[in-house]
Amino acid sequence: MNKIDLLAGIGNELEAIKDRVRFLFPILNFAPITSISALKGQDIGKLLDMVWMVWKQLNKRVDTARLNEAIKVWSEAYQPPRGGSGHYKVYYGTQISANPVKFLFFVNRVKEFPQIYIQYLKNNIRKDLGFTLIPVEVDLRERRRNPSLHERGPKAPANPAPKKEVKRNTGGKAVAKPKTTKPGNKAAVDKARKRNEKQSGRRRD
Repeated sequence: MNKIDLLAGIGNELEAIKDRVRFLFPILNFAPITSISALKGQDIGKLLDMVWMVWKQLNKRVDTARLNEAIKVWSEAYQPPRGGSGHYKVYYGTQISANPVKFLFFVNRVKEFPQIYIQYLKNNIRKDLGFTLIPVEVDLRERRRNPSLHERGPKAPANPAPKKEVKRNTGGKAVAKPKTTKPGNKAAVDKARKRNEKQSGRRRD
């Protein structure tokens, strides 16, 4: 706010003006209010310091582990209201951007998620995680569940194992396979048989 030099000598007038601004703009209840006098150069240094602090918060990032520890504490202190299909739940979250600062929370149901609880999350983010001077955005995403057996449908049958060939029982006796004569050995066998017959004829004589 400029021209505070005009309020010199008026007691509590500056605080009354700040209260009026807060009343007219409740959505900006986090925004800092700094008073200066451009004419006299009054409190310009304070304004620049405030700009620097806002810039640092705009570019700040919060570790995911720290955020989820905070979510657990917030949920234990105040659970989300109950809806038509049961309680709403916040599972976990992460910061997805800086400048603007934006957080993504995974919940069980996005539809009709209570706005009052989203505001509760924003207020706690500012208060507990160091974003007291800037706006923060919160997005919701529904966490996917593993489909139930009914949703997946009937289980597909497993591929049958190949059947083994069953040998017939022959009464316990082994059946000898007929020997096959190789084509190259037949001539040798005939030659040996003729030689034996010739020798047998000589013995008879």
